[in-house]
Amino acid sequence: MKFWTMLCAVAVSTALMQHPADAGDNVGVRQFPAPSKERGIDLDVTVWYPAQPGGEMVISGDTALFAGTAAMRDAPIAGGKFPLILLSHGAGLAGTPHALSWIATPLARQGFVVAAPTHPGNTGKNRSAAETMKLWLRPADLTAALTATAKDAFFAGHLEQGKVGVLGLSMGGNTALAIAGARIDPKLLAAYCDTDLLNASLCDWVRQSGVDLHAMDLQAAGRDNRDERIHFAMAIDPAPSDVFDVKSFAGIKIPVAIVNLGRPGKIPVTADASEIAK
Repeated sequence: MKFWTMLCAVAVSTALMQHPADAGDNVGVRQFPAPSKERGIDLDVTVWYPAQPGGEMVISGDTALFAGTAAMRDAPIAGGKFPLILLSHGAGLAGTPHALSWIATPLARQGFVVAAPTHPGNTGKNRSAAETMKLWLRPADLTAALTATAKDAFFAGHLEQGKVGVLGLSMGGNTALAIAGARIDPKLLAAYCDTDLLNASLCDWVRQSGVDLHAMDLQAAGRDNRDERIHFAMAIDPAPSDVFDVKSFAGIKIPVAIVNLGRPGKIPVTADASEIAK
């Protein structure tokens, strides 16, 4: 894990040095829809970006868990071209793009465009245990967001070709690994909530919602969700980390940084990525 973390730090530092003049201290934020064939709806995508002065100041992500950050809504984008980071949020209290503004805003300030789709059913009043556990749909959300951002007239001329990465936290970390090429093992996913040893709080919600993972249609769960346009990935506390087909990690061809937050032995079992790192 140390090796990949150092590699990511070097890559990010290099990118930062390439864009200091273009980035400045201004961060813009805007939202737009991204058509999703997988979902059959338009996804809500929030994008943070280096900006010129202008727009309306808004505070995003101010919750009991995270401190909010300021950005300028619909500010003009700064001149130049920037790397694109796809950002995947988790479920529950961290289950919105805005909950990750604490990391999206600094990235934009340093010269990155950060695009985060809302994963349907994973948060808010429409939160659904069944939809949350359809982990294989999340990478497709990132693919849809990438396609829409690249085509959007506002951003199209400001994205560096070939410099696209993905960053995910918690269940978003699982998504980051999946879009890099890791595949879910349908049998492990079906058995995930057979006991409370892996994730007591999530599985209690799943059971109370009347969801039986064994009865779900998991035919598509083990598919390859790789997007060849992604050139690096970073997974922070990827959860669940214990539903992947271990052999699939050997097929990942891009740099992947894996970070666990907390002391060894104190990391929740389902987010402990040490075996994945090996």
